[in-house]
Amino acid sequence: MPKRRDAKLFQVRRRQVRKDRLVDLILAEYRLVLFEAKAPQPPPEVHDGAQTSAAFAAGMEEQTLHFYNSPAAAAAKLPFSQAVRVGDVVYLSGSLGNVPGTRELVPGGIEAEAKQTMENIGAVLKANSLSFDDVFKCTVMIADISKWEAFNKVYVTYFKPDRLPARSAFGANGLALGAQVELECWTYAGKR
Repeated sequence: MPKRRDAKLFQVRRRQVRKDRLVDLILAEYRLVLFEAKAPQPPPEVHDGAQTSAAFAAGMEEQTLHFYNSPAAAAAKLPFSQAVRVGDVVYLSGSLGNVPGTRELVPGGIEAEAKQTMENIGAVLKANSLSFDDVFKCTVMIADISKWEAFNKVYVTYFKPDRLPARSAFGANGLALGAQVELECWTYAGKR
């Protein structure tokens, strides 16, 4: 009888050693992942102005992030980039219906602001060799959601009917500069 008991005890201990080794391996892998995540990374390069448009459009393949600001936006010292490229996707910051290079909204209500917003977005797209055909997602913030249809009336004129981007729209209580509408977009840049 003692031999059988010893054999069972040996099997139990052997299983425990295997579990301990597995736990040790998992912990070692976890420590390695943590170490790599904490390793210092070089900061992404930040570029402003027209000289970066071609590089931005080319994708700067050796970089993972690329930041874009037009000369007017750089001069205004806004606390954000107009666009950031990550891989094949270009994220455009929310745009308002302001006169380019100023903090002054165009007069004329939501339709005038919507048109100027779309023109401002179009300028950032064009500066980076993109167009509204490349936009695949938009988020619309409207100060008065009851003016949603008035915004849509202008918005749809900038896209081909069979290439409307995915979109979310919601009412917002207070947009920057007292704007009536703000629009952000995501674009696909591919290997450009």
